[in-house]
Amino acid sequence: MFIKAVSGAAIVAALSTSVSAQQFAGGELTIDAYTYDESGFSSTVDYSVALEYATNRNIGFAFDLAHYDFSIVDNSITTFTVHSIYHLNDQASVGFIIGNDFGENSTGGTFYGFEGGFESNRLSGEGYFAIYDNDENSSVLGLSGAYQITDSVSAIADLGIGDIADTDITRVSAGAEYDFSNGPTVYAEIGNVDLDETSSSFIGIGASVQFGAARGTTFDRRGVSETLFPGN
Repeated sequence: MFIKAVSGAAIVAALSTSVSAQQFAGGELTIDAYTYDESGFSSTVDYSVALEYATNRNIGFAFDLAHYDFSIVDNSITTFTVHSIYHLNDQASVGFIIGNDFGENSTGGTFYGFEGGFESNRLSGEGYFAIYDNDENSSVLGLSGAYQITDSVSAIADLGIGDIADTDITRVSAGAEYDFSNGPTVYAEIGNVDLDETSSSFIGIGASVQFGAARGTTFDRRGVSETLFPGN
C-alpha cells in the first residue's frame, strides 16, 4: 500500500511539472563511493535522485529515491522519502517527512518525522528526527552543516545518531566540497561509524548535479542508510 501511494504521488508530481514548468523548483542527481577499514565493512556505491515541486512561494513537496548496497546486510536497501516543506522566509525552512526503507534484511520500514534547515551568508545547516513504525522503537537523528570558505570551496560535517533494533549507532564525518560554476559539485570526506562493539573508519567521495531554478532541493536524503552509514 505504501509503495503504491508514494509511487502514485511521484507520478502525479512529475506530470504536474510537465504541465506547469514554472512550478518545478529543482532537482539533484548524486553518486557516492566509500571504502572502509578492516573492521568488517566493504566498499559501497550508492545512487540517488531528488525532485522538488513548489505549489506557491511558501509551500513545496520533494521526492527522493536512493539505493544503497552495504556489506553489513546481505542485500541492498532502497529508500523513498516524501518531504512536505514550508519556507518560513528566504533563509529558513521546516518540513514533515515520511519514507520507507525497502530491503529483505532492512531493520527500518516506514518512518516519519520533522526536519528544518537554514542558510545565512556563508553558513548553512539542516537536521531532522524520525521514528520508525516497527516493533523495535527505532529512531534516528541527523545533523549536517556547511561553511562556505570561498565561492567554490566549502567545509562540510555530518552527525548521525540512531537507536535501531536496540542497537546504538553513531556516525561522524567531516570533509570538503568543490562547486564547479554551472557544473557538478564534488566532495570528499572522512569519518567513523560506531555500531555497538564495532567501529569502522571510512573515506568517501561523491558528485552531484543540481538543476532547476533552485539548483537542487531544499533538504537532503533521509533514513537509516543515509544518516547512520555513509552516503552524503
